[in-house]
Amino acid sequence: MKRTMLTSRARLLCTVAMTTQLAMSAAFPAWASRAIPEQFTDVNNHAVTYADRAFSHADGSEFTSGTVSYVDGNGQLNTFAVWRDGKMIDPYGWDFSFYQSTQQGYSSVQIQAARDRFEQIYAQVEAYAPEGATGSDLTRARLDYACDLIGKELTYNFNGARDIVGLLGSKQTQCVGYSILYMTIAKRMGLEAGVMYGDSLGANHAWNYVKIDGVTYYTDCTYNDSMRTTKYNLLTKEAMARDHTFYN
Repeated sequence: MKRTMLTSRARLLCTVAMTTQLAMSAAFPAWASRAIPEQFTDVNNHAVTYADRAFSHADGSEFTSGTVSYVDGNGQLNTFAVWRDGKMIDPYGWDFSFYQSTQQGYSSVQIQAARDRFEQIYAQVEAYAPEGATGSDLTRARLDYACDLIGKELTYNFNGARDIVGLLGSKQTQCVGYSILYMTIAKRMGLEAGVMYGDSLGANHAWNYVKIDGVTYYTDCTYNDSMRTTKYNLLTKEAMARDHTFYN
């Protein structure tokens, strides 16, 4: 794996990459640590509310099938399925990263290949168990290991994919992509996690937050990979703010 330091041009291009993700964070506030519920509409343009990991109609009755839509920050209508194989899709959960990718025109073969690769990566994280590590210590160790695996899996490319199917297929992505993959792993672990946006080293940038036992920590897998370090693992906000300016 060839690791390269982020150039000024690469950091600047991260601004372009984040446009779509900033719109998504506006539509899905949990990506930006904001509160739910969130409003959607069904195919009949009736209001559908998401709260407590469930969808419901405006009258409070359960919404159990079909599709819901939202309008993103660019005024673009986006639609996704609520049910898949008898399972309700949680737009704030780890599985939503793949459903976002269905809007990018990927084939079912490409999506399945990405899912398979994700499962392989996650299996390594789940199996990682340093001797004596339990509870929150084990959780932290697995998150650090996940960040290391992400660095081995991906190469920074400012023209790279910005969604999970594309980045797992091409192995090339920007800061947003590193953050999406880390978030997806953390959510699969059952943790609250999301993508953070802000400035760093003179350009727009993306990194992650994750909560462990009610405490919020911040990780920047992009910098860990490009700088060949582990110093950006699970920092306090104060520590991360030394060279990261938070937008959210």
